Amino acid sequence: MQRENNTLKKKRSFVSGFFKLAVVCVAVYVAFSLVSLQIELADKQKTLAKLEEQKQELMISNEEKKELIEKSDQDEFVEQIAREYFGFAYPDEQIYIDISGS
Repeated sequence: MQRENNTLKKKRSFVSGFFKLAVVCVAVYVAFSLVSLQIELADKQKTLAKLEEQKQELMISNEEKKELIEKSDQDEFVEQIAREYFGFAYPDEQIYIDISGS
């Protein structure tokens, strides 16, 4: 009888210890997952902010181009596109480029 009680206590102790270990492992996994998700969320929010800024810049640029198309004639529009995108200039015109980066 005494032997059975000791064996039963050992089994219960083992099951209890195993259960505690399993709970601790799950808690550590959940904590690690939460931290990694928070880091990923912060990174995605930064990316979103950058993309929103780019979107705003593109929308402003598109509005300027729409206004240019609506308000100007074809020659002025072609001239501006040639200057901005292709770097063209008149033969007797001098163009100065600011290379300071500011």
